[in-house]
Amino acid sequence: PPTWLVLFMPVTWAVKTLMFGQVFLGGLFAACFFRSLGKGWFAATVGGVLYSFGCMLGQIYWPSQVSTLVWLPFLMWAVERFIQTRRWRWWAAFIIGVALQALAGFPQFMVYTLYLLGPYALVRLVQEKGKKREEEKIAKPRAARMGIWFTAMFLLAGCVLAAGLAAIQLAP
Repeated sequence: PPTWLVLFMPVTWAVKTLMFGQVFLGGLFAACFFRSLGKGWFAATVGGVLYSFGCMLGQIYWPSQVSTLVWLPFLMWAVERFIQTRRWRWWAAFIIGVALQALAGFPQFMVYTLYLLGPYALVRLVQEKGKKREEEKIAKPRAARMGIWFTAMFLLAGCVLAAGLAAIQLAP
């Protein structure tokens, strides 16, 4: 959808505006991911700036790469928040993020993102299971109701659903 700017302004301005917006969003998503890990505002902001300058600005001459990279920290954030809270909205955010990354135009970075997200999610789920055992001794929290394999299956089903959503657009 952001590429629709080409209809309303000259192409050179539209591409510059799109690139600026995506680099900014990538940094914002990275900062939100770091905040979800429990980092302070300063550390999260520095992490977001470093992601923007270290990862995204180097690809600025290839708009499809930037359009794909913007979703990496968003997906990390969505997975982390889903594992922490087990709320449906984070699962839906994950599905939408995977579908948008699939439609962004550079499938190699999408594959690399999924290579990163798979092990990350499994490690985080094992960590949460260890926390769950400790918390069950005290009280049974709402987020602990969903088991580790059930959560992993939800994330895998989310990838399949996102691929289906992206296929609707890619098929014609």
